[in-house]
Amino acid sequence: MTYNLPPWMCMKQEYFMLSLLIPGPKSPGNDIDVYLQPLIEELKELWELGVETYDAARNKTFQMHAALLWTISDFSAYVMLSGWNTKGKLACPSCNYGTCSSYLTHSRKMCYMGHRVFLPEEHPWRTNKRSFNGKEEHRKAPPLLEGMEVLSHLDSMENSFGKTKKKVNEGPWRKRSIFFYLFYWKYNTSRHNLDVMHIEKNIVDSILRTLLDISGKTKDHLNARYDLQEIGIRKNLHPKEIRGHRKVKFAKACFSMIKVEKSIFCDVLKKAKLPDGVASNISRCVNLAERKVFGYKTHDAHFMLHYLLQIPIKSFTYENPNFGFREHEADQQGTSWVKAMNHSITFSSWFKARAMRQNVPNCIKKLSRGPNKIAKRYSGYFINGYRFHTRQREARRKTQNSGVTLVALTTSFASAKDPNPIRAKVSYYGRINNIIELDYFGNFKVVLFICDWYETQEDGYGSSYVQFNRKCYQEKPFVLACQVHQCFYVQDPFDQNKHYVMKSIPRDLFNIGDEADVDPQAIYEKEPSDQSMGPSIPNDNGEIDLIRGDLHEVVIDASKGGLL
Repeated sequence: MTYNLPPWMCMKQEYFMLSLLIPGPKSPGNDIDVYLQPLIEELKELWELGVETYDAARNKTFQMHAALLWTISDFSAYVMLSGWNTKGKLACPSCNYGTCSSYLTHSRKMCYMGHRVFLPEEHPWRTNKRSFNGKEEHRKAPPLLEGMEVLSHLDSMENSFGKTKKKVNEGPWRKRSIFFYLFYWKYNTSRHNLDVMHIEKNIVDSILRTLLDISGKTKDHLNARYDLQEIGIRKNLHPKEIRGHRKVKFAKACFSMIKVEKSIFCDVLKKAKLPDGVASNISRCVNLAERKVFGYKTHDAHFMLHYLLQIPIKSFTYENPNFGFREHEADQQGTSWVKAMNHSITFSSWFKARAMRQNVPNCIKKLSRGPNKIAKRYSGYFINGYRFHTRQREARRKTQNSGVTLVALTTSFASAKDPNPIRAKVSYYGRINNIIELDYFGNFKVVLFICDWYETQEDGYGSSYVQFNRKCYQEKPFVLACQVHQCFYVQDPFDQNKHYVMKSIPRDLFNIGDEADVDPQAIYEKEPSDQSMGPSIPNDNGEIDLIRGDLHEVVIDASKGGLL
């Protein structure tokens, strides 16, 4: 990938450069360095000598130099490229020698529970014992493994390749990476990176298989319960031996579902209509008869993790009052309610008269004249990085692109006699019925969305939902296309009018503003503040319900390992 290009171009297929293609039914393992040798030689030439290159903009040639910044791969390719062994006690490539690991005796695998060290020092989850491993976490994040430090460990290592290669005994290292033949590689800060999409795919696989309790794939099994008992956490999930120690039983976890609930869960994924371009047709990956979800791709997993599994996504806001808005508002007389009502009714006529005065920009005068009475109507429109469709066009499609959301600064009244109205940002949700383009006599054009707006509520988990049979603001259906962002709705399986709101983000739209404007603390301001509870939902007694009390306990013959 050529990182000299802007982000909306460098990841497009037409700008990819295929530098290496390794044939064969199996991965090359350590032998990948043999295949990489020609590429390394070219990279050395690009760094030291450069190549003569034609500049089309200046119509002349120049000597172009290039450097390799980093590699991006999945976890299995990480070990081949970097040489760091991603199995065993020191498997974490970020923690390296500071990896916090323990062996799960019953599950027969390594467990890594030191991830809280990467949180800010004052983060409440650091002191949350109950939701994690029963201990507080006050360690600092381990430092990055510098390239010079890696070389000091591997300076005397001799790589061997092919069938006769020798076993290397250098702790977690399996080889000295061929990339260190590049002069600058030891100075690079981030040499090897993991592909987030592959990691998210593994997470979604584990979540779905556990929720649907797929045999042999779920993470909630008898051995896992024994491991919890050995570690000494989540006591109400521990297995209990019965009948002369031959049989054991354990309670169903809080996320367990019966067959009907699994069918409903799969039905929601089956019927969900998603915006164009964000995922494939997930409905084809759902088997309602067997209550399974399979065959989805990495982008589908990313979408399910961040949207359909209801992980919060920050919304965008818009605030840009038109010319004279505050001036007219300040001229109103009477109570706050009367002021707001008169302001809404008389602003357009006042604005037209006000714009005819002197010292008013020409664009404002043209706007006050009003649009041509003949307008264009569209069934689709692309703006702000989103593709919008009207509900009529959407009805015959398998995707959903009519949902809109707007965050506006609004004055709210408890009643007509309310002397203390509240001015705050309010989120509005609706669906597009029509798309109209107004022409201001050739001076400029404005696109309006004519929408149905719905009453918004929140459930006990903080998720917003609307009722399609409860419309509001029917006398004010218009909104500027430039103001809105896209959302989509997922129907509640128990109420056909109740739809949960999922906010989406535009693809290929990048914020390249000043990083100094970002407040680091804002990232964590919505994190849980109750240090004793953490991310879980407490019951009336203040305890965390980890078991589902309305289902019978599972009984297992420990000697045979099967269900009874």
